[in-house]
Amino acid sequence: MPDQAVSSFEFTHINTRIFWYLAALFLTQLAATLVFADQDAVYTHAAFGPIFTRWLRPFIVTRQHQTSALTIYSIILFFQLLEGLWVLQEERTLLRLFFYYFPVGTWLLFWPVWVVLAAVLTLCCLVTVVVGFGILFIQGLCLAEIAYLPVLDDVDVPGEEVGTEQGFVIGEVEEPRLEGASRMEAIKEE
Repeated sequence: MPDQAVSSFEFTHINTRIFWYLAALFLTQLAATLVFADQDAVYTHAAFGPIFTRWLRPFIVTRQHQTSALTIYSIILFFQLLEGLWVLQEERTLLRLFFYYFPVGTWLLFWPVWVVLAAVLTLCCLVTVVVGFGILFIQGLCLAEIAYLPVLDDVDVPGEEVGTEQGFVIGEVEEPRLEGASRMEAIKEE
């Protein structure tokens, strides 16, 4: 009977490669986010601008770049939620397995050791949950910062053709020379 009960306590997600790949990817992404964060704004709370995504500001110029960054960060958030669900399921399995073998009867000698282990294990699980919420909070802040980054909707430089995809000047556009009319009058007529 104990074998049948123990078989229901199997760790399913922790034995897969994708679990560990996602964990490594998210820890790397979190470390990069914290390293590239504006440290002065984090510690002084003086700036009301982007803190965690300030390094993205030069790369997000147009609305299309902003939408792409929001999509990528949303996909990362989805996979972080999935990884968090897997971690919670594994912790639940670990706690159920630990408390399944509750010391009764002649185990009174080991009761203090078991209580200390139970407290440490429960505390570790609670710390994992708090850290998980912290990671999700930082990812949510990154999404909000990207959403509120100022971008150029339409780049309009008179006399220059502007690339719509990259936002850089391609070259001079030749304007027809009109005699007797100014450039503004020619634009109004068109």
